[in-house]
Amino acid sequence: IAACFLFPVSFHEISALVIVTGMVWMAELLNTAIEKAIDFLETNKKPEIKFIKDVAAGAVLVSAVIAVLVACIIFIPKF
Repeated sequence: IAACFLFPVSFHEISALVIVTGMVWMAELLNTAIEKAIDFLETNKKPEIKFIKDVAAGAVLVSAVIAVLVACIIFIPKF
């Protein structure tokens, strides 16, 4: 988002950056909610619980990678 002030970007490019940034924040919030809910409901360590938490964290990683790819698509041609 900060790079939008340094480079000329269109309304559509800014919109795409805001959407993918929001997607990362939403994924992080959902990941936190899933982890806290599981911790509240189950105090014992189980492999299934670790798998669920890993998948939720993976969703955050995927959304962050998509956000970086969108930023690269927008900003690399401007260099």
